[in-house]
Amino acid sequence: LKPLYGDDISAKQELATELREACIRVGFFYVKNHGIPYSLMQSVQVQTERFFALPESVKSRYDIGLINRHRGFVPVGALTAGPDEVPDQQEGYEIALELPDDDPDFLAGSKLFGPNVWPKELPEFQSLVYTYFESVFQLGHKLFGAFALALDLPERYFENELTKPIAQLRLLYYPPAENRKSEPQMGIGAHTDYECFTILWQTEPGLQVQNRDSEWIEALPIENTLLINIGDMMMRWTNNLFRSTPH
Repeated sequence: LKPLYGDDISAKQELATELREACIRVGFFYVKNHGIPYSLMQSVQVQTERFFALPESVKSRYDIGLINRHRGFVPVGALTAGPDEVPDQQEGYEIALELPDDDPDFLAGSKLFGPNVWPKELPEFQSLVYTYFESVFQLGHKLFGAFALALDLPERYFENELTKPIAQLRLLYYPPAENRKSEPQMGIGAHTDYECFTILWQTEPGLQVQNRDSEWIEALPIENTLLINIGDMMMRWTNNLFRSTPH
């Protein structure tokens, strides 16, 4: 992604051509030179591990079911990949754009806007995690520019749609699987993402992506990269040109 941080138009166009091919043929791709310091990512991983190691009685204070917004702790069993699927075997912690408590959408009762919720037990959690969120948020802006070029549009084409996005950071933990059932237990069941695109940092293997032949392919972590996948919204915006891929 190095061309996205420079002024070389031809280099950006070359990148956009590669990106277009990946979005049409696969819908998943790895990116390097993404601009997010690895030291920050490591610090956020430490904070994430510390949060999920807290007692259930502490984590439950931040349960999104109690908060009644998309902010805070998501316990095991709270999410499913579909109405007929078994609950996902994952814990999560969700944050989004930090907005004041007098934000009009928040006051109107929206579950998607307003202040974040931060665990008081971890004094460095808020600063480090929100700094990471802002870094990924800025990367998202750069990627929107690359997607625009890949669609033969002006680089800033999507900017008017990004004034108050519902971009969300979800920290995830997969507890060890219980082997008492004959069928495999899924950390997250097969699904497509509903947003424009997802930026994923993997620290462990486990992710699988479905190819055009309906085969499940391992998408293993690659050092110094992030994994991007196209979501349903981007597929709709591009009239199904870019592919939202089951994973």
